[in-house]
Amino acid sequence: VKVQQQTGFFLALDMSGCSTPEALRRYGVGHLSYSGQVEMMYKMHEMRSRIIKNQKFDGSRVVAAILFEGTIDSQIGGLPSATYLWEHKRVVPFLK
Repeated sequence: VKVQQQTGFFLALDMSGCSTPEALRRYGVGHLSYSGQVEMMYKMHEMRSRIIKNQKFDGSRVVAAILFEGTIDSQIGGLPSATYLWEHKRVVPFLK
């Protein structure tokens, strides 16, 4: 119902591995701060978590978030990412 009736944004939090280094660099995380794919994806999840946990990020502005499998499997605030998005932010999670 929320997706059908509310105006707002769909946030794409999914990223391919090839665009992740550039996104991290633009966020201020250089390639020397991680070693390998696993650490790089962890840094990316830290960045997403900081965005999602920000008080300005909520369901009044963001209707839904598109997540990739790695984010679904990770936690935010001690909860599965999808659960945190819905229960704390009222943002509908979608798996890409």
